[in-house]
Amino acid sequence: MTHIIKTLFYFIKYKQIIDQMKKILFSVFFGLAAFTAFAQDPDVGGTTINGTFPPVNSPFAPGETVTFDIQAGSSSGNLGFPAPGGAPFVVTVGTTRIVNPVVTFTNPNYFSYVITQLSSTTNAQLYEIKITQIAPIPEEGYTTFTITGQAEGTTGQRVGYQANADPGGYNSTNVGQDNPSSYGVMRAPLPVKLVSFTAAKEGATAQLKWVTSQEENADHFNIERSANAKDWNTIGEVAAAGESKTTLSYHFEDAATIAGTNYYRLKMIDKDETFAYSSIKNVVFEGGAAPAVYPNPVSDVVFLKDIDAKNVKEVSIINASGITAYKAASISAAGINVASLTSGIYVVKVTKKDGSLSTHKIVVRK
Repeated sequence: MTHIIKTLFYFIKYKQIIDQMKKILFSVFFGLAAFTAFAQDPDVGGTTINGTFPPVNSPFAPGETVTFDIQAGSSSGNLGFPAPGGAPFVVTVGTTRIVNPVVTFTNPNYFSYVITQLSSTTNAQLYEIKITQIAPIPEEGYTTFTITGQAEGTTGQRVGYQANADPGGYNSTNVGQDNPSSYGVMRAPLPVKLVSFTAAKEGATAQLKWVTSQEENADHFNIERSANAKDWNTIGEVAAAGESKTTLSYHFEDAATIAGTNYYRLKMIDKDETFAYSSIKNVVFEGGAAPAVYPNPVSDVVFLKDIDAKNVKEVSIINASGITAYKAASISAAGINVASLTSGIYVVKVTKKDGSLSTHKIVVRK
């Protein structure tokens, strides 16, 4: 009898131990499952800030257009919305001496943004760009935000940005590159303050016109032309006024244009040989490979005519707000389906592998 009682006692005790072990194993398994589900990484990356004048990264001139990219999204695992914990994924970008910033982004489905000018006793050119997740982001789904503005300040002051990511309710165990930043410095004002630069086709010639609002110690303008926007040749020279605080207009005629796309830029040179470049303009002449788009207006499918698909690097369609509504690395004989686009004016941009590009305005009409 005693033996039977001892057997029952040990059986009950071992069963309790086994049950406890099951609970522990279940807890560990559930914890690992939860860790795997929520250990997501809402990554943020950033690029070097670039300007329109060389050297492209630093220093920057007052009034120079500068740009940089912020990339936000998921490196692994879906980022649901709302996030675990109830807070969305937010990226705050602070800019220093980059005024009047404008944001364009590749995918409007995942994020929205708000730009606020901040008050500061030490830096009047301070802006905050808050990027907020508004929808679920699939695995490895990213949106690239391109921020463009003008550099302002005095020589030696720092210009740039700092991005800080707040993963919100996500259990982020690998924050990745979540604090990108880039800075340069301001340099002395350029010899010429360029108000506008245009290039227009007139018969067989290209008419180049530019306007300055201020010149300090300016010497002359070199007019440069390229067939691919990479390799440049000087095709003419126009003397500058030198010293001026009034609006001045200049003109140059290129009568020796080449077949296809002609790219133009100005090299603005100071008396001490300091120089800066203008933005690039282009004019297309018959005999080139610039494609045509048809039909226009269009409601469903648009086609590109007279273009070698093997030489195309990228085709994109951009709306009136500067947002890319379509992008592809190739073109098809079946055309581009624009049935999902709303009615309005768009720009079709074709970038070739040699670096040249052409743009065409289309009207989508439903």
